[in-house]
Amino acid sequence: YQRRVHGLHLEVTMPCNGGSFRIVRNKDWFQAFAPDGPFKVLGPTALEEDVVGWRVEAEAGDVVRIDFQTGLGTAEPRKVSWEKVGHFEPNPYETMVYQLPRCSLIGSWDGWKKPKAMKWVDLSLCSCRLRVARKHENFRILWGNNWAVLYPSVENADRATPHTISGSYGEHCGLSWLLRDSDGGDDEEYDDALGRVFEVSLVLDLDTLQPTAVEWDEVSLERRSSTMEPGFHR
Repeated sequence: YQRRVHGLHLEVTMPCNGGSFRIVRNKDWFQAFAPDGPFKVLGPTALEEDVVGWRVEAEAGDVVRIDFQTGLGTAEPRKVSWEKVGHFEPNPYETMVYQLPRCSLIGSWDGWKKPKAMKWVDLSLCSCRLRVARKHENFRILWGNNWAVLYPSVENADRATPHTISGSYGEHCGLSWLLRDSDGGDDEEYDDALGRVFEVSLVLDLDTLQPTAVEWDEVSLERRSSTMEPGFHR
């Protein structure tokens, strides 16, 4: 969103015909806004899977501008509106990518608060990089527009642990993947470390477009004394 006086706006290219949206403040699902009847805005509140969003009637490729009148500093109520402002004709590959589910990482590095968006590398792989300061962190993957939770079938699954991928809406039984470096590290190494950079990937089956594997690799170790440029931040 771009900020304007007492409000925010965002231009979105529609990936398909029609769709719905909700608004989340500071990437925090406990600060979400959704419609409360035809005219009111509900929130900020915890975002539940059954909360209905605002419905946009548009065609694939339409550029829609969404305005959120926050009401901060004024007596005006919060208001959400949108309008078509243009059209973009995506190529066939972009159309296929648009139709893939959105995925995000959520983990123990910030208390399971803010999802970190993953990007599609191709039609069967999405990934993102993150830097962690502690030796061990746990994570799950949020899948799809309704934010199903993907998690391993066993507790603290790492790359060497045989397991399968499970998924549900909201229920994860406390299970998560364990993110740690390949050699376990040592205390001296971490005393001088700003953090380790990992690339986490979700792999799909091309025929069913269902998750088949979660993988990660350690990209780098950043030290306080390093002359490297800053790495990826949380």
